[in-house]
Order: sequence, then structure tokens, then C-alpha cells
Amino acid sequence: MDEIDHRIVGILKKDSRASFESIAKELKTTRQTIHTRVKALKNNNIIIGFTCITDDNKLGKEVTAVILIMLDRAASLWKFTAEKLWTRKDELEIVEMHHLAGEYDVMIKMKTKNITTLENNLAIITSIKGVQRTHTMVCLSSFEYGFLSD
Repeated sequence: MDEIDHRIVGILKKDSRASFESIAKELKTTRQTIHTRVKALKNNNIIIGFTCITDDNKLGKEVTAVILIMLDRAASLWKFTAEKLWTRKDELEIVEMHHLAGEYDVMIKMKTKNITTLENNLAIITSIKGVQRTHTMVCLSSFEYGFLSD
């Protein structure tokens, strides 16, 4: 990847619907050059998809929570637990999941309807084999994608 590729990726991260023509104008090159480079970025799995960013509050997901999870035997259970959690990500409303170093082994970010659904999701998470304990933090407000949400 060269500087132009980095700039293309930066533009697409800000607006995945940016046209090749508008990117070409911004980078002072041709639409065909952008097309060729984006195709190469996709073929090399640098760009792995495009997404739609939504205002989750307007979609009825008013609670954002960060949940830290301690596993029984972190090294041997991470993959097993991650697969169990990730296969249920839609049901559990998991937005992100990360393997951690430190006191906790897993961090998930969840966006859910309300405190009751958060509580139900936590009950499911704690019932998964290998989950020793959790520590949950509810977000009061967030700064995401350039706007402040409550």
C-alpha cells in the first residue's frame, strides 16, 4: 500500500458511498485509477466490506454497554468462548468483541433496547461455559462517527 491507497481507504472509511469520481477529484487522478486501486484493495483483503452507519437510538437501541469478561482458563477457553459469543452476536446485540491482556480476557460492546434486555443478555453470557465473571459498564453518552449520541 502506498500513500494513495491509504488516502483512498481514509476517504472510504469516512464515507463508504463516496463515488470513484469524487475520490478521483479529491486525489487529482482518474476514476479508472481509483477503480483499479479499490479492486486491488478488495482482492488483497485490505478492504473487506462496506457498511452502513446508523443512529442506534432512532432504531430503538438506547443502551450501550461495555462488558468485561473473565474466563476460567483464559488461554485455553478464549477461542471456544469467542465462538460461542460470536455465533450469538445478533441475539446478544454484540457490536464488537476483543481478546484482552490483563485482568479480564474478553471485552464486548453491546447496543441494546433497554436495561431489561441488557440484563437478559448478561444472563445468557454468564451461562456460557468458561465465563467466570463479568464487569459491566453502561455508557451515558458516546462520541461515534463524528456525532454525539445519548
